[in-house]
Amino acid sequence: MNVSDSEIVMSVLQSNGYTKVEVVGEADIILIFTCSIREGAEGKIWERLRNLRGFRRKGRTKRSVKIGLLGKQP
Repeated sequence: MNVSDSEIVMSVLQSNGYTKVEVVGEADIILIFTCSIREGAEGKIWERLRNLRGFRRKGRTKRSVKIGLLGKQP
C-alpha cells in the first residue's frame, strides 16, 4: 500500500480514539501493510505474522491485541 492509503487508515483509527505508538508491546492494534506482487514479499509477511502470533500467545500484554493485514491485489 502506498503512503496515502496508510494515512487514510491512520486517520480512521485516530477518529476512533487510537494513537500511533512506537513500541509494539503498547499496541492494541497491529496492522501490516503489504502487496503480494512478489513471492519474496509474501514470504516476509507470513514470517512476520508467525512472529506476531507468538507475541499474542506469550501473553506479553494483558490487553487484547488485534492483528490485521492490509493490502491491494494486483
